[in-house]
Amino acid sequence: NKVVDLTVGTVNGTLLFEPDQPVKSGAITTDGDGNLTVTIPLTVKAKDQESIPDYKVAVTQKGGDVTASNYIVLPEATTVTSEDFTSGDAENGFTYNLSLTWSWGEAFGRTNPAAFYNPKIGVQEGGVKVTDVLDTLNKFAEAVNATTFVVTITQVDAGAGA
Repeated sequence: NKVVDLTVGTVNGTLLFEPDQPVKSGAITTDGDGNLTVTIPLTVKAKDQESIPDYKVAVTQKGGDVTASNYIVLPEATTVTSEDFTSGDAENGFTYNLSLTWSWGEAFGRTNPAAFYNPKIGVQEGGVKVTDVLDTLNKFAEAVNATTFVVTITQVDAGAGA
């Protein structure tokens, strides 16, 4: 009998699409990409580790258009296998901390907006106006605030006899 029970724990961490050190005034130069990674604890009750099936993990969005606007890139779909559940036992369950990382999109040159815009502000050729930067960042903030990220974990069909 290969009956298993997957429990998804409380997400550890909050997506924070702002620099580690917020801008106080002046240029938008700051350090850090913010917190673009969350950890989701998974626990599987199974008679042994080999009985744990594979799980497909996919992230989608609802609401805002952070990916359509190329602001954010969602974490790639992945598969969690029995080998990932390295901690625990049959009595208490086998555990794995699933990390999902969002990344900056092409709208910001695949880096945080501060690092992307700072060298371009005030430059004569190819530079950008501060008002245009603020407009883009406000649109980005609206899109992120209107977006809900959905993590779907689906058991992979193990086939007959499982």
